[in-house]
Amino acid sequence: MDQLQQLDQRGVGRHVPNKLEVVVEETRAEVNFELVEYLQQRELEDWTRFGAAGQRTDTSNGSVASRRNPDHSRSQTTKYETER
Repeated sequence: MDQLQQLDQRGVGRHVPNKLEVVVEETRAEVNFELVEYLQQRELEDWTRFGAAGQRTDTSNGSVASRRNPDHSRSQTTKYETER
């Protein structure tokens, strides 16, 4: 313990924790990035899968949009369809 105090008084010990802290934070940031990348891909796959399941449900039970908004009907044309 005495030797660590001597190193700290000379300023040698201060550089090691700072470098270690930088390495730890860099590793943490890299792990977080990889985790977010994985979760983003998984969410995209889930969104695609559940979106397809929702479309299958819409065609068999009527439009979800029409159940949410009674003014909306499948016979209405979209702006894109009218411009064609």
